[in-house]
Amino acid sequence: MVDALLAEPTISIKELADRFGYSREHAGQVVASDIFQSELASRRSALVDPVVAAMVNSRLNQVLLNSLDVLLEKLGNNPTDQLALRAVVLSIKALGMDGLQKPLEAVPDRLQILADRLVALNPLLVCDAQRA
Repeated sequence: MVDALLAEPTISIKELADRFGYSREHAGQVVASDIFQSELASRRSALVDPVVAAMVNSRLNQVLLNSLDVLLEKLGNNPTDQLALRAVVLSIKALGMDGLQKPLEAVPDRLQILADRLVALNPLLVCDAQRA
């Protein structure tokens, strides 16, 4: 499915499901899964030339800055209520203050977890090692 999405980025979930013999719901769950999205992002980044990606990113940042300048100018010149409201909504989303972003989860210390499991498996070895 990853290859199909990379080859045809506009393909619908229904078309993917039909192509691979899954129900639409199942294909949608697969595509929405974190594992699938991670693999898609990894494969997509391998296909994109880093220089081209940096250039596009730079241009998009410039477009963003120019758009913000225009918006700030319009907001300063007696804006309509709809323009002001839309600017607030987009700003809140851009700043991540809309509550839709997942909070960061603490990453467990895997090495400490493994050490604790080893100690639990054979505490006598730990005592012998501490004496030596």
